[in-house]
Order: sequence, then structure tokens, then C-alpha cells
Amino acid sequence: MVSADAPVFKDCGIEKGTDASLEIDFTSKTSQSQLSTVVHGVLSGVPVPFSIPDANACNGIVEKCPISPNNNYTFKASMPVKSIYPSLRLVVRYEIQDPSGTDVICIEFPAAIVS
Repeated sequence: MVSADAPVFKDCGIEKGTDASLEIDFTSKTSQSQLSTVVHGVLSGVPVPFSIPDANACNGIVEKCPISPNNNYTFKASMPVKSIYPSLRLVVRYEIQDPSGTDVICIEFPAAIVS
């Protein structure tokens, strides 16, 4: 299950100057003790990296790392939607990767950044 939220929604978008939060419930397929978060905005098919406050995905896993196969976990994260960001519609690609860069989780969802 994936849920996303922002404290201030306007015109069905995430308002600049707020924090957007994300919660992902997942079942691990592998054992991992280190995980990284990678976030891109996909604009016209081109992935543009987003700066995130904490790239250590283990800090967002409620049950903490290491994770083990066939166990359920909850990942929570929040990231600022800076006022300098342009107003636009995009696809957000949110990935949690193992040390080799292989996706443990990869989700994409539409988003709109609004003033």
C-alpha cells in the first residue's frame, strides 16, 4: 500500500513551501542492511534528480534495518516542496535501492506543484 499526503493541497496539487509525506507498506524479497532513497521528477520522459533531506532509507523504515525476506515493513518519508520550484505537473519516481543500485521498491505517481 502507498499513501501520500501534503499538509496544504490547492487545486489538486502540492503547494510550494510545504512538506509532502509518503508512506509505503511493503514485503521485502531480500535481506538488506543498507538502503538508499533516490527520487526523480520525470518531465517529458526525462528523469531529473530531486534533492532529498535524508538519502539513508533505513532511517525511514519504521521497523529499522536490516530487513529480511517475506517480512512486512513500513517506510515513511517527508520532503520539502521548496518555494523556488516551478509550478508544473510531473511524474515522481521514488526508489529505495540496495548498495548495488538495484531497486528494492520503485513507485511512480503523478504530482502537481502549485503556488
